[in-house]
Amino acid sequence: AFKYMLAAGYDVREMPDVLTALGRLDVMGGRSALPSWVAVHPDPGGRVETAARRAGDDPTDSLRQNRAEYLDQIEDLVYGHDPRQGFFRGSTFLHPELRFRVDLPSGWRSRNLAQAVVATSPGREAAIQLSIVEQVGPDEAAARFVSQRGVEATGTRATDVVNGNLTVSVPFRTTGSGSSAEGVASWIRYGGRTYQIVGIAGGQDANGHAGTFRGTLRSFVGVSDAGVLDLRPNRINIVRLGRSTTFEEFNRRYPSVIDVEELALLNRVAGPGSRLRAGGRMKRVVKG
Repeated sequence: AFKYMLAAGYDVREMPDVLTALGRLDVMGGRSALPSWVAVHPDPGGRVETAARRAGDDPTDSLRQNRAEYLDQIEDLVYGHDPRQGFFRGSTFLHPELRFRVDLPSGWRSRNLAQAVVATSPGREAAIQLSIVEQVGPDEAAARFVSQRGVEATGTRATDVVNGNLTVSVPFRTTGSGSSAEGVASWIRYGGRTYQIVGIAGGQDANGHAGTFRGTLRSFVGVSDAGVLDLRPNRINIVRLGRSTTFEEFNRRYPSVIDVEELALLNRVAGPGSRLRAGGRMKRVVKG
């Protein structure tokens, strides 16, 4: 990190404060909206002291911080999860941007990934995946799916209409590496896109989950609720202070949607009693 900062011309004397902030974030645990890979960043003993000593050994005359430019760049930046890219309400997944909702099995572990929504059963013997198949209709998507190596249809292809949307489903079996699994793959045409829902389980567990797979398919429906469609993410807002004040007073005058401890970390101040200079620029997080 030191090498990268020096090569880019940035002031390495800031590094000890970065490591201190990571340590505070680790103490805060999972409450932060910052990415989890940052929240669990290791902080072995002596790291801050080592960084401070190394920073003192490096030349700093021509190095820069560019704080003003940095604050200009992050103004209005999304902070935390963007609900417009999909979010969970209990076991229901809603996507404001694509205007749909689908019910995943209650009690299953669900995740919203970049390319798919995935749910796994408590015993991890079964899974459901929702994704988008680009530029093909349900029939072609089904044909492509069962033509894959190691995949075979175990029943006839069925066409139906679910909540006003054309669907195609086919039961299948996968084999490979000495194991097999069975499931149901379905495709739904909605909003000009084809959505693929694949439910799969270990061979001996497949029959027990067939109803669950069908239930997820039949729950797929369009969303018209303005309360969902109009959701916006929280964003960073930069405030210039007109006078000297405390961080506690700043938070009262310019409230944020995150708690004061996280806001202090975001602004790299020690706590509520910290003094802030007139003309300084501070970050807060506002509702989208």
